[in-house]
Amino acid sequence: EPRRFFNLIDFMMCDKDGGGQIDEDECLEILYRRYGKRAMEKLQDKLLKMFGRELDYGEFLELVGSNVDGGGKIQPMLEEYGLAATPAAPTARKSAGNKRTPGSARRGNK
Repeated sequence: EPRRFFNLIDFMMCDKDGGGQIDEDECLEILYRRYGKRAMEKLQDKLLKMFGRELDYGEFLELVGSNVDGGGKIQPMLEEYGLAATPAAPTARKSAGNKRTPGSARRGNK
């Protein structure tokens, strides 16, 4: 499923030491990219109380959700501050059967 893969890649990119856990700063980096500065600032203290200083991948999924619509513990917190926004899911590539190029419509090609 694309969302699970997206979450895994995001987690691995921020796990700079490869230890299988991300610290508070690394987690906030992900939240900043996904939800913006305002959300990150509002949620920082709550997340620290909820998870402590480090999160493993399971806790990270618990926070952001593992399904396509986001979900996770972060959604109600975002809604509480009027920041509710489901992060954009990774876009799927067009199928190979639909090969349109920028000028193909003008030439009559479909």
